Amino acid sequence: EWKGQLGYRDEEIADRIEEWMDRLHPDDRPQVVSLMSTVLESRRSDCQLEFRLRHKDGTYRWIYSRGEILRDAGGMPARVLGCHIDVTELKQTAHELERKTALAQLLESLARTANEATTPEEAMKTCLARLCDFSGWALGRVGTYRQRLDLRFPDHSVWHAVDPARYQDFMRASEHTANIRQSGSFLAAVLREKKPVWIDDINEAYGYGRRAAALAHGLRAAFVFPVVVGGEVVAVLEFYADTSRPIDATLVTASEATAAQLARLIERTRSEQINAQLAAIVENSNDAIISRGSDRAILTWNAAAE
Repeated sequence: EWKGQLGYRDEEIADRIEEWMDRLHPDDRPQVVSLMSTVLESRRSDCQLEFRLRHKDGTYRWIYSRGEILRDAGGMPARVLGCHIDVTELKQTAHELERKTALAQLLESLARTANEATTPEEAMKTCLARLCDFSGWALGRVGTYRQRLDLRFPDHSVWHAVDPARYQDFMRASEHTANIRQSGSFLAAVLREKKPVWIDDINEAYGYGRRAAALAHGLRAAFVFPVVVGGEVVAVLEFYADTSRPIDATLVTASEATAAQLARLIERTRSEQINAQLAAIVENSNDAIISRGSDRAILTWNAAAE
């Protein structure tokens, strides 16, 4: 049965324990060997454990195994009866559920950050750090846009890295507009289309302007999403990994929710700033200024109206 679970016909593998042991995942071997030794040397009659076995296609399958030891009159192991169940799909489902739960908790935390932050910059910096930690990104950047002189190039950047010294040259390369093409497939594409972009393998991303610099620093995958306010990109959050990564649709969706939270914070901050400016103008005006409600009742007035 176990041979079929690994994609082999019965005659392709000899009926030897060594064949089974040779296919154990290296990280699981010590635990399995230790348990088997303990069971065989003790008077225990049963055992159960989970481990990974290498499939014929090179992948590893999770196996749940439970066995009963039949002993002879002298108490020595004579035979083992049990089951060998492929639980790979169950493991994957459980992992996905755990990750979605963790991601939901992260989104709740990021939403709280956006609501409690004193400035949008503070909120974006915190979101950058938490997203890097959650998904294991080696490097991340918040780039903000205030002027429309060159939309390829952020006016201001804040970086987050596990090992900042390792990526100093790449950070510097990212500050040069020459490395960001108007027709590029990463940052320029986000600015054009106002949608997230994922590069699963930078080595194959020939339209990425910083490709050579990224590869030189061991970066192999990248992801960026925009924060859009009033139809314009006001910030981008970009992330880099030191291994290639297939697109994570769940993370992309989560990033869009985070971007919406940050956009609302920026809109609220801008509104508060405009209101504060208007209030200052009214208060310092030499002209008498009053405001009335819909019933014509006076609501507010400045010093000159007193």
